[in-house]
Amino acid sequence: MPLLGHEPSDEILAAFMRSCADRGYADLSPAECMQVLEFLIAECRGCEYRLGLRAMGKAWQDYRQWKDEKALRPWKELVASSLKRIVSARASELVSSREETNRREQELARGLFARFPSRAEKDKRDKEWTTEPGKSVDTLYRRKRNSRLPRDQDLIGSPAEGVAKLQNCPG
Repeated sequence: MPLLGHEPSDEILAAFMRSCADRGYADLSPAECMQVLEFLIAECRGCEYRLGLRAMGKAWQDYRQWKDEKALRPWKELVASSLKRIVSARASELVSSREETNRREQELARGLFARFPSRAEKDKRDKEWTTEPGKSVDTLYRRKRNSRLPRDQDLIGSPAEGVAKLQNCPG
């Protein structure tokens, strides 16, 4: 069964969020929820961020923290700061999709196998891999396999050695 896409507009989200605010939240009155929500909507529009239900819940939590005198900063600063963190996380999620991460790791694997082509340099290659992306050596060889790089036994110490070996082959 195919997945259906649903991407409501900011106006539809704002209307839904206002209906949620009309019910209040935890120990917040509907008026307090609406005040926080209108600030959130204005911040999102001013910074060209998409509205999101998670941001609404977080904004109400920030307001509650300020109201309970457990926050060192005013609630509007907390909401604006939380919103920037949420948006930054979403942006990095988009950039760091699984396919993109795999593609970058495959490029890195290609570069490492080009710089350290021989089996004698395996330790250097493996050490750099575990340092750079911070992943296991097994992942390096998976990325190599998925990149269709040659097998280790096909790799030769230098291009000159490879040419010499090919010239010595019968046939």
